[in-house]
Amino acid sequence: MTGKPYTYALAIIVIQTVIASAISFGDALMYRPGQEYRSLNSGSYEIGIQKNGRLDVGFSTGEPVFLNAFPMVWIDGEKEAKAARLDGRLSNRFEVNDAMGRGQGMRIQYKQNLWTLNSYPTKPYLTVQSSYTNTSKKPVKIKQLIPWAIGEPKKGVIDLGENSLNSLILENALANTPAKRTTRESNSANMITVVNEATGRNLVMGFLTQEQSYGSIDIAGRDVDEKEPHTLDYMRATCTYDPPITVQPGETLFSEVLYLAIAETEPLLAMERYAKGVAVTNHIPVYEKTPPHTVWVNQGRSTADELAVRIDNTMANFTKTFPIDKSKQLVLELNLHNDTEFIRQLSDRVRQQGFQFGFVENPFAFISESSLVKEHPDWFLSIPNSPGASNRLIDVTNPAAQ
Repeated sequence: MTGKPYTYALAIIVIQTVIASAISFGDALMYRPGQEYRSLNSGSYEIGIQKNGRLDVGFSTGEPVFLNAFPMVWIDGEKEAKAARLDGRLSNRFEVNDAMGRGQGMRIQYKQNLWTLNSYPTKPYLTVQSSYTNTSKKPVKIKQLIPWAIGEPKKGVIDLGENSLNSLILENALANTPAKRTTRESNSANMITVVNEATGRNLVMGFLTQEQSYGSIDIAGRDVDEKEPHTLDYMRATCTYDPPITVQPGETLFSEVLYLAIAETEPLLAMERYAKGVAVTNHIPVYEKTPPHTVWVNQGRSTADELAVRIDNTMANFTKTFPIDKSKQLVLELNLHNDTEFIRQLSDRVRQQGFQFGFVENPFAFISESSLVKEHPDWFLSIPNSPGASNRLIDVTNPAAQ
């Protein structure tokens, strides 16, 4: 391979984020009832492995995200990439402990094809990698490895709920040229963001590495099933080797590592988490550890006095629950209304209990009554079923909003 792929251009905003979620488990997710052979679960999503080695991925509540996913390989000399044959019965679990976190993984294989899935119980994402081992006696040239494919030649869907077909798609967000917003069909280098305004669900999909190949993501609604008119039905996460890589007998060629964020609630935070994943995977030292004792609080509709009492009670309960290990974080939410005297008193109150005092803010959420939202309503998306006042999110797919 001549030359090196262009490097990632990353603009990373460090935002300390703590997510607490209540988890409920529904029925097993299956594309073909009765065909699921094994499953791999995390706190927020479930991976169903069919006997033929293909995957169904959805929320633990049973809502689908990807149905009938599979890897592909393009051998030089053939007309096109072909689905890599796999066997769900030839699968095995393993423990995951890598730069993205700790969790459980699954290897699915058949002869020369291997598909590796890494899931992380407390994270909203999974990672995927495919590989090709030359089991023949002659060299084989590989043009493409595709670790994630939906549709053509296998039927499958990408489902973000109602009206997924018209989801907003942000492409080429890491390019030097302005990012482009599309619907229904998109091709993007390295990563892509999909936002369904109707449901508030979103996807961030991109390659964490770019060592031997050029990555691209294609997604589209092409031959949409009339019975499922709201879904997208085509995706390719492609690693292209230019020129093709020669794999000698007994050698193995690995695809780049693909990142799939399926359980994020806010698209900009999802994109930042992907950027952090790229950074930690490629050993870019840009992040610091969170302070050991931190109190973050949200005033909500409480008065200053009511909030102070609530904080006292919360800190007391926290100290009682964790009397020895105070490195655990106490997290509340706080909207302070520029009351500097109250901030000072609150800071003193928190410090007296042995905690550090700090602020955390979601810079992407706005209240509907704000002047910016009123002046530029097309810059924002509504947050379905938002319990708080900040119920508008910046539309990351709108160039003007960026």
